Amino acid sequence: MKLKTRIFILMSVIFAAFMVTIALYSSYLVTQLNEHWGARVTEKQVLFDKHRTLQPLLREIGLARQLAAEPAMLEMALHEGSVKAQEAGIAVLEQYRMRFQDHSYFAAIIKSGHYYFNDDDAKQFGAQQLRYTLSRKNPDDAWFYATVESDHEYQVNVDPDAHLGNVKVWINVAVKQGNRVVAVIGTGIDIGEFLKGTVDDTQVGIDNLFIDRDMAVQLHADQTLIDYASLTKAVDQRRKVDVLLRDPSDLAKLRAVMHRLESAPDKIETLWVNYEGRKRLLGVAYLPAIGWFDLTLIDGGSLGLLEQFYFIPVFAALFLLGLLATGIILHRLVLKPLYKMGLSIEQIKSGNYDIDVPQTGTGEIAELSAEFKNMLDVVRNTKHELENTVAHRTAQLSLELAERRRAEDDLRRSETKFRQLFELSPIGLAMVDHETGKFLEVNHSVLESIGYSKAELLALNCRDVTPAEYEFQEREQTDSLNRTGYFGPTIREYMRKDGSRYPIEIRGFRLTDSDGKMVVWAIVEDITERTQLEAQIRQLAYYDTLTQLPNRRLLNDRMNQVIASSRRSGCHAALMFLDLDNFKPLNDTYGHAVGDLLLVEAATRLKNCVREMDTVARFGGDEFVVMLSELDRDQAGSAAEALNVAEKIRSVLSQSYSLMISREERVDTLVEHHCTVSIGVVLFADYEGSQDEVLKWADAAMYQAKEDGRNQIRFYEAPV
Repeated sequence: MKLKTRIFILMSVIFAAFMVTIALYSSYLVTQLNEHWGARVTEKQVLFDKHRTLQPLLREIGLARQLAAEPAMLEMALHEGSVKAQEAGIAVLEQYRMRFQDHSYFAAIIKSGHYYFNDDDAKQFGAQQLRYTLSRKNPDDAWFYATVESDHEYQVNVDPDAHLGNVKVWINVAVKQGNRVVAVIGTGIDIGEFLKGTVDDTQVGIDNLFIDRDMAVQLHADQTLIDYASLTKAVDQRRKVDVLLRDPSDLAKLRAVMHRLESAPDKIETLWVNYEGRKRLLGVAYLPAIGWFDLTLIDGGSLGLLEQFYFIPVFAALFLLGLLATGIILHRLVLKPLYKMGLSIEQIKSGNYDIDVPQTGTGEIAELSAEFKNMLDVVRNTKHELENTVAHRTAQLSLELAERRRAEDDLRRSETKFRQLFELSPIGLAMVDHETGKFLEVNHSVLESIGYSKAELLALNCRDVTPAEYEFQEREQTDSLNRTGYFGPTIREYMRKDGSRYPIEIRGFRLTDSDGKMVVWAIVEDITERTQLEAQIRQLAYYDTLTQLPNRRLLNDRMNQVIASSRRSGCHAALMFLDLDNFKPLNDTYGHAVGDLLLVEAATRLKNCVREMDTVARFGGDEFVVMLSELDRDQAGSAAEALNVAEKIRSVLSQSYSLMISREERVDTLVEHHCTVSIGVVLFADYEGSQDEVLKWADAAMYQAKEDGRNQIRFYEAPV
């Protein structure tokens, strides 16, 4: 394609791009101006709707709150049976009735359930203000009990009164004695009159409604859309704004706007929604005084400030004339000299490097012609040099290709060694996708512990094999990887294919693979054997190997806890020191193995005599310690409780023991043995001394029991 044709095409493209840009920008500018203008108009309308609705409500709320603060109302609620209190309360109600817009009031007393009401309709009610009695069993009275149980000082509720046969916008205000609600009083505004002055009084193309925090419709020109008695309904049973806004995305945007406005109630926000098949601009304002949201819908067609720009064709004509003038100048100064130079280039292309290139054109074109002539000289010299360079470079490329092949062979051998080390490692290794947590590679050690095949595990991610209770630890692990590039070591559990769990110690670090994707290399060590060994060590350290009861070390820890708990709660605790009577003859006659059988049986009986929160420990030999916590605050009551437990222990341990003696190559022998127990008891509360002191007191009481004939219970008595 010739340069002339290209320039023509370029100028045509520039012209078309210019026209498209002008058209798009004009359309965008018109749209932005109209939307900005529409938003301002909508905000003004919302502000107007908000104040014309809120002003009468706030006036009535203020009067109702003044009425609730009248001492006569509290006196009437507390002493309704008093004729004087009742008459004084009704007199105040009648005074405020004439100040209320609707000339009506109501008062509902919690204690009696009586509902008082009066308005200007004397024929209907006369002078009998007590209309009926409220009942929790009557669904029509649910509004009253919902108001009483609410934390709000007052509420606005659109509700039909089934007893009185009217529908009003009710203002409910609690009358309180301290923090206790004793009555609910207020007034109502006729729903028809209220709607005429608010949502029903709008211009053509403008719709206004009010909803609560749960999106239930509270006010609308069409009364069939109002969610009456919202206070008494579950959220899913309310008539919501979705009967008007049917697009889920519009509802989601509206819910987000409502959430923001609750934090900034002085603001007004606008958004575009689909309403009745057309695009409408929705303005939203929050009324924190009553917990409602004002929604004003304005037809987008009525908001247009500008329609279009008629000056676009003028721009097009002027720009086209400029392009034509530019084309003529380019042809004379550029295209014609270049055509002459092109003829010379055609001869050079045919191999004629000896041609004499003429000087042509002016300015930059003349300079280009001179440079072309110099370039031709350079080309002649370079041609010979290039031929020599190509030969030399070909030899170099042959050497580089051989070196590259050797490097690829080394890389393959290195990858094979890594794969062998990875698969044969006795410690679990895994590669995981950093974003999704999906397993990308695992070795044999991981598969052997978790019970999945490799294909099965690679189809899962870390969350599939991690119990739900480690979710927080998973988030901390991800945060650590993002901050530092590594995590761990941490201890958690994995779930095997059969559903069982096993403990692991895991650590990892973040890398970028060859494809540029972030991966995590994790070391997953199965610590089942280590955990079992630690549990065995703990068992040996804190429990008696014969009876499996806590030993002295664990007893000391439990005593610290009980002493601290007693100081906090003020409750008494008791420590019992037990020594088995008549135990040594059994050891001397049948040996220590039989004595051990009796000690195990005695330990079992002891555990069955106390609560789970209490401690039974073996102190040594045939001595045991029982510790009772959280007894009574009263010392006498605590002593009685401790005595009951001690008596139970004494009775149970005094019962006969049947011990089976098994000996190699001899018949098993059943031995019946009787032994009793001597018990020393010490009570303490808010104790500041040492554990050894408490044990010494209980031991002294136990020896007193021994001296008094054994099989006795003695309490430690501090010397005077």
